[in-house]
Amino acid sequence: MKHVYQHFKKDEYTFIEKVNDWKMYVQDTGLAYLTPFLNPREQWIIDKLISKSDDIHYLFFGGFEESEQKRCLLSYDTTFQSDDFEITVCQIEYPKKFATLKHSSILGSLLGLGIKREQIGDIITNGTDWQFIVSSHVVSYILLHLTKIGATKVSVKTIDLKQVIQPTFDFMTLYDTVSSLRLDSIISSAYHLSRQKAKTLIEQGAVKLNWVEEIKSMTEVQEFDTISVRGYGRIRFIATNGISKSGKYRVHLDILKNKK
Repeated sequence: MKHVYQHFKKDEYTFIEKVNDWKMYVQDTGLAYLTPFLNPREQWIIDKLISKSDDIHYLFFGGFEESEQKRCLLSYDTTFQSDDFEITVCQIEYPKKFATLKHSSILGSLLGLGIKREQIGDIITNGTDWQFIVSSHVVSYILLHLTKIGATKVSVKTIDLKQVIQPTFDFMTLYDTVSSLRLDSIISSAYHLSRQKAKTLIEQGAVKLNWVEEIKSMTEVQEFDTISVRGYGRIRFIATNGISKSGKYRVHLDILKNKK
C-alpha cells in the first residue's frame, strides 16, 4: 500500500482506506456498494484507485450531468439506473417576494438538523427557485424538520429528477505559470492578487480546500482540488502541464467568480 499512498496527501489516507474497503466488499460479497456523496477530488481518487483491470465497474451520479457532489455505485453489474443511487431532489418553498436565500444558509440549516455533509449533494438555483439533492433515507426527516432557513419560514417538497434545475456555471479557463503549487500561489494567479493578500485570506479562514477550511498557505494543491475563496469565488485545479523554461509550473485552472 505504501506505493499507493505516496501519490496522495496525508489527509487523504483515511479516504483511500475507505475506497479499498468498498472495493473489497464488492469483491467478497458480489453485491453492489453505494457510497455517500463525494466531492470532485474524491471522485478523482476513485478513478485512480480502481484499475480497469479490476472486474468492478463504477459510475458517479449526482442528480444531473454537471453536478459536483456525486454518489458512486461500485458493482460487478454494468447496468445502472438512476434509482440505484438513492438520491432525492427537494425543492424549497419560501416567500420569494419578501425573502432571499443563500447557498450557505441552506447548507447551514441542513447541517444544523444533524444531517451529515456526506448525505447532501448539490444545492442549486436558477436565481429564484432553490433545490437541494440528498440521500433518500434522510428525506422524511428533512420534510418534517426543515421549517426555517435563517429567519425565513420555508417548507420543503420532493420533486422528480426530471424537474431538477439545470444550473449554468460560468467558469473561465485560465492557463498560467506559477512559481509553486502552494495554495496562496494558485489563489494569487486565479484572482490577480498579491501573494501576501492571498496568504492573509487563507490565514483569516476565508479559504476552503475541497470544502474544508484550510489556514495553511503553504499547502500544495493537486489535480481536481476545488478551492473556495470567500468574496471571490471558486477555483478548480484541473492539471499541471509541465515546467516552463524559467522553471515555473504550467497550470490549468477553471475559475468561477462571484457576481458583484
